[in-house]
Amino acid sequence: MNHPKISVIVPIYNVEKYLKACLDSIAHQTYDNIEVIMVNDGSTDQSGNIMHHYADLYSNFHGYDKPNGGLGQARNFGASHAAGEYLAFVDSDDRVTADAYLHMVTMAEQTGSDIVVGNVLRFNAYKTFPSGIHRQAIVRTKRRIHITTDPELIYDTTAWNKLYRTSFWNKHQFAFPEGMLYEDIPLTFPAHYLARSVDVLDETVYFWRFRNFGDHSITQSRTAVNNLRDRLKAVEMVNRFFEAYLIDPELCEAKDVKLLSLDFMMYLNKLPNADQPYFDLFQDYVTRYL
Repeated sequence: MNHPKISVIVPIYNVEKYLKACLDSIAHQTYDNIEVIMVNDGSTDQSGNIMHHYADLYSNFHGYDKPNGGLGQARNFGASHAAGEYLAFVDSDDRVTADAYLHMVTMAEQTGSDIVVGNVLRFNAYKTFPSGIHRQAIVRTKRRIHITTDPELIYDTTAWNKLYRTSFWNKHQFAFPEGMLYEDIPLTFPAHYLARSVDVLDETVYFWRFRNFGDHSITQSRTAVNNLRDRLKAVEMVNRFFEAYLIDPELCEAKDVKLLSLDFMMYLNKLPNADQPYFDLFQDYVTRYL
């Protein structure tokens, strides 16, 4: 097998407790042709110093400092500096398995697919457990499939359990929406749809952190009205893509089932603890959607 370069983008913001474990998991990969592009997005803790320490320690780790602009902007900044034939993203409080990129790039080189998707486990300080959404998306290892024939991929909405062919990424000028939460969702569905083919690995490539009590991530703070507003914005962006591409009714139905059973349900379950503006926004949008 050839050894094409993989560019791994790591956006960093105030994660000094978790960053070393994340970067160590990338540094200790069994695949040897990786460049790591670390983007310090205006951290106010020691994250920037940790980043520069790793840049000094490893010749293939490169650190960039920029003013805070949010996760989407930091990922886009990192992707603009990528020189690899493949592109991957890692959130700076998560970890990748030691063989993740070896397995993904091996499959991509064998099949020629534009995206390789790997399985995900969640973890916290006490346990490791399956990721519910990825269990729905990844049934078993499959090669050269497409979301139109395997609609369970509609549940595969995270940016970081994937390897993207850089030529494919650049051809479609993909970029994460900036200035909002849930920036993965409006990008991953178009990527799935526009890909010539996608490979799916049922083995775990990524450990997705579930923050402990009192240390919630953005996606765990679902009772904030801006969190709900950005989720609905992401939904609307996906819906507009469906309309623009006149996507088949069967896939539209799969998308609606996913939204009703997962996206909207997560926020419906938060209504007892939400304030009135949150309640009104949810009720108005879901009523119109139904």
